[in-house]
Amino acid sequence: MYIVLIVLAICGAIGAGMAGAKGKDQVAWFFICALTGIIGIIILAFQPPDTASSPMQRAVLRSGEREARKRWAALVELDPDIAAAAEKARSYGPACEELLADKYLTLNDKAYLAAALAKAISASQVRTEAMRVKVDKRDDDSGEISGPLGLSRYSRTQEWFVIVEGPFTGNSFRTHDEMVQFFSP
Repeated sequence: MYIVLIVLAICGAIGAGMAGAKGKDQVAWFFICALTGIIGIIILAFQPPDTASSPMQRAVLRSGEREARKRWAALVELDPDIAAAAEKARSYGPACEELLADKYLTLNDKAYLAAALAKAISASQVRTEAMRVKVDKRDDDSGEISGPLGLSRYSRTQEWFVIVEGPFTGNSFRTHDEMVQFFSP
């Protein structure tokens, strides 16, 4: 009996070590491997590593993001062409400037600045269009509302607008405006 417990504890320790190396939850995998033995270790061996899941990996990525932001800010401050492109992108929203910065810093070539700006604006407009809420009222009691998560159908009871089909089935709202606001990003 004690030998079985020792073997399972060793399996748990091996699983925890493997999980840590793969960026997975070590405590959870300790118990999984301790309870399942070699089967848990085999399952874990075939699991892909989690990208940027360990605290060290996340810190490295955040550090890289900070450095990229600093580089972008310096480029915007020092280069008039990049400053003009950033200002134009900013007029489409902060996300558009982030897309421009990401594309430009990836290529790091001013010859592609205009193309990167055009792509960032295009992507930003597509995102904005996808985020809009469209309402099609059939009558005062029913209709369709389309938002970022897709199409939903609603109907009205005596006091509520109720989503009867779609991603938010079962949600109810006191007013039509409240429902539209819910679907707005």
